[in-house]
Amino acid sequence: MITLLERAIPFPFAFAPGAKLGLANIITLLAIFTLPYKDSLKVVWMRLLISTLLGGTLSTFLYSFAGAFLSYGGMLLVRLLGPKRVSVIGISATGGILHNVGQLAMASLIA
Repeated sequence: MITLLERAIPFPFAFAPGAKLGLANIITLLAIFTLPYKDSLKVVWMRLLISTLLGGTLSTFLYSFAGAFLSYGGMLLVRLLGPKRVSVIGISATGGILHNVGQLAMASLIA
């Protein structure tokens, strides 16, 4: 699983504890581009549940949930703009930014 691989990679930057590369975003991108919307949503759910079961806690589930679904929704909306306006890199960047926004929003709700 990509999440386990990502957890094993040491992150060299001390200024961002808990930061990751976001490799699981690749799975979401592939699902958005190759599957119908309902099925890509199922992939996001399954990725979230499996990564939580393989080493997460309730708090990591909550943060991941908020980030994953805000990211997923944003990437779907940006993809609707079409390939002439936004590339795969733009869609991926949107997902990464919205994932962070979702996690910060969840942290605000929890705090």
